[in-house]
Amino acid sequence: MIPDDFIIHNEDHANAHLMIYCPNIYNQAAVNTWMDKSTFDMLDITSEEVRNNMKSQAAARIDKRYHKLLRFDKPLPYGYIMMKRKKKWQKGRTIIAYANTCIGNLLKVTAIALQQMLNVTWPHHFGRASSPELWQEIHHLFHNNEQLYPERSLRFLNHDLVGFFNSIPQQDIMRSIHFLTAEFLNNNNNNNNNNNNHVLLVDPHGKIGTDKFWIRRYVDNRAIIVDETELRSNEH
Repeated sequence: MIPDDFIIHNEDHANAHLMIYCPNIYNQAAVNTWMDKSTFDMLDITSEEVRNNMKSQAAARIDKRYHKLLRFDKPLPYGYIMMKRKKKWQKGRTIIAYANTCIGNLLKVTAIALQQMLNVTWPHHFGRASSPELWQEIHHLFHNNEQLYPERSLRFLNHDLVGFFNSIPQQDIMRSIHFLTAEFLNNNNNNNNNNNNHVLLVDPHGKIGTDKFWIRRYVDNRAIIVDETELRSNEH
C-alpha cells in the first residue's frame, strides 16, 4: 500500500511516467526550486492583496461585459514543480497553473480566440505537419533560399525555455499578440470589408479538435529560422 502522504506525479520530460515521491524529498525540492534567489523574488504581500491588485487592474469593460470570466471568489493561480532526474531530485521545473483559478476562464477563452486568429492569419504555418513533413519543408526552404534568394542570409535562433513558459518575458508575449492582431485585422480588411469578420465566436465548452492538440503537448524549447535583414527591421 502507498502511504496517504506520498506524492504521485510525473517527472520532468516524462508526461506519462508516474513517480511516487517521498513527501520530504518532494517538498524539499519544491523549496529549493521556488526559493532560488537567482530566479525568484519573495514578495512582501499577502494573497488577499494580490487578489485585490488583480481586481483593480482588470479592465473595467472585461469586468462588466465578461464578468463570468473573472471569478475572484476562486483560488489564485499557483505554482508546482515537476521533479528533475538530472538534478538528482533536488530541484524541479516550475509550472504556473491557471486552470480552475480566478482568471482560468478568461485565459481559456483568450487562448481559443488567439488560436482562431492564428489559423486564419497563418493557416499553413502552425505546427500542423508531422516530423518528416517538417524536415522536408525545412530542406525545401534552404534549397529555395539558395536558388532564388542567394543574397538572403538566414539565421537559426534557439530559445530554451528554462522554467516552462513562465520564463518568457511578458513584454514579448504582448508584442506577439499585438502583431498577430494587426495581421489578422489587416488580412480581413484586404479580403472583405465586412466588419463582422472581426468578430470571433468562442465556445469555451466545445471539444478540443485535432488541430488544437498542440495545446496539450509538452514543449520546453522552440527554434525559429529567420531572415537576418527582417530580424533587424521587425522586432516580432
